[in-house]
Amino acid sequence: MTGRRRSGWTRLLWAAPAALVIAIYWPALRGWYLGDDFSWLFWAQRSILSPAVLIHPDAYGYFRPVPHALTALELALHGDRPALFIGSGIALHAANATLLAVIAWLLSGRRRVGWAAGACFAVITHDWFAVPWIAGRTETCAAFFGLLSVASLIRWRQTGAPGWYAGALIAFVLTATSKESALYFWPVLIAVDLFLGRRERWWWAHVPFAVLVLGVALAEQPLHAQRLAVWRGSILDSAVRMPRNLVYVILAAASPLHTRVPDGRAAGDLALSLSGAVVLALAAAAAPRRWAWVGLAWLVIAAAPLSAMKPRFYFSWYGYGPAIAVALLAAGAMVRALDLRSAWRAALALAAAAAYVVVSLGQFVPSRRQWIANSLVLKRAAASAPTEATKVDLVNLPVGGLQGLERYFYLAYIYRDHPIPKFDVVTDPRRPPGIVAR
Repeated sequence: MTGRRRSGWTRLLWAAPAALVIAIYWPALRGWYLGDDFSWLFWAQRSILSPAVLIHPDAYGYFRPVPHALTALELALHGDRPALFIGSGIALHAANATLLAVIAWLLSGRRRVGWAAGACFAVITHDWFAVPWIAGRTETCAAFFGLLSVASLIRWRQTGAPGWYAGALIAFVLTATSKESALYFWPVLIAVDLFLGRRERWWWAHVPFAVLVLGVALAEQPLHAQRLAVWRGSILDSAVRMPRNLVYVILAAASPLHTRVPDGRAAGDLALSLSGAVVLALAAAAAPRRWAWVGLAWLVIAAAPLSAMKPRFYFSWYGYGPAIAVALLAAGAMVRALDLRSAWRAALALAAAAAYVVVSLGQFVPSRRQWIANSLVLKRAAASAPTEATKVDLVNLPVGGLQGLERYFYLAYIYRDHPIPKFDVVTDPRRPPGIVAR
């Protein structure tokens, strides 16, 4: 009876990462759409009317059919309901935390390592806006299918069942078509495979993945040139290219240690960076050597695509993928500290992790509050917009966007039954936010 009761509690612990995600993110359900969401809704509506749109690049020249298809499916099923879109993003993040827990368990053979990895990932709140944001599906979808590919490859190595290998290939195709930078999961698969133990002619298993990577890379070339034509001079000073030295890779690898903070409070950002650096250093030093090796390899590989961007652009964005590796490292260190039965090591590991969680959530809560407030400003402005106006002023609206594109899609969302008016952007602290006819 005791064994059954303990087994029941053990099964419940697999739900802990997902429960933590829900506990952290459920207030975001009060929010509305923001930023790129309007272009995604526009593209989803087009996809419903003509599904062939999904096999073409989107408005920005990106080929990401999987998250776009998911958005179109959601729009078709539940209509224009922001809370359900946000809820599905939270569910995706919860699924990723659970998948990571399973992977850590499969790699270590120990349930407690899996639980710790899933819980750590749930509370890392860098790039948190990828969760409730429709446009963030590129991050969460890519991570979901990438993690599914890793888990399937591990199971194939453990069982030899060809179905698991086929599942790894299919999941990799889906992650590559969720976000082009998610191709980093191929070297991650190699690192994980080496962690499991080198076998004779082990590399043959990765040849099909290499062919897929080559195919996606070749197909991306013309799209890449198209994107550069749009982005050059606005976000990037020069063409995107891989860094000339290791410094940029190191800076990118630090991205999970940063977060967006409201009102540009650099002191809070620095506190998160320092506490995160302490956790990362302790985790790398305290985790078992092979575990630390695969965790650090995963971190650098996942951060490499970010290193092609200017530091000022990527530092406050992305980082969802590298955060997976940080959680793996932290889990290995915490469990080893507890296994050593050394009170001071256990206390040090737990104190470092607790400091990071406190600082991270301390920055996350006001940032989430600001995100919700900004989205509700757009909601109120949309509700009171003059629908018959031919010219309008967008007064103090937190839309953002590149060369007015996001503002255009925002107006396209509001005026979907009317001609889209010409607009000017007005910043005047004396006036309330809104859309005013001219």
